[in-house]
Amino acid sequence: AISSGRWEEAERIIDLFCSRLQGKEHSETAQADDGVDGLAQQAAVQLQYVTEAHEKVVVPINVRRKVLHLLQQLTDRHGVSAKNSLLTDRTFLVKALRIMRARAVLQGRAECIPEDLKVFEYLTTFRLPEAVHSHIGSIIQGVLDKS
Repeated sequence: AISSGRWEEAERIIDLFCSRLQGKEHSETAQADDGVDGLAQQAAVQLQYVTEAHEKVVVPINVRRKVLHLLQQLTDRHGVSAKNSLLTDRTFLVKALRIMRARAVLQGRAECIPEDLKVFEYLTTFRLPEAVHSHIGSIIQGVLDKS
């Protein structure tokens, strides 16, 4: 969808992924085996807690639109294409949202905010031409500055 400029399809992928997450049932906190020591048991409980928190993080529609706007900027203004980059749907429409949600959990939020787009800086290394990647921070900031 991204590499061919099919933005409506990209939007549907993001919306489908986000609605799947929000409709998912959450499992009960797992009980640690009797043979596991206290520290490992605490770690297991914490991991279960943050995993469930991650699954519950909401990606609001305005943040989804910012993701699409950023990807459109990369393709339309900066010449990123399937020929010169690895701008894949899997990475930029699914995994990027997972990382954005993880950032929200780490910052104690139940909802993504536009500033979570800054995770794209970590995803574009070796995936975009160096000339574009070297300016990704300012490209993201430009998207964030637009209302």
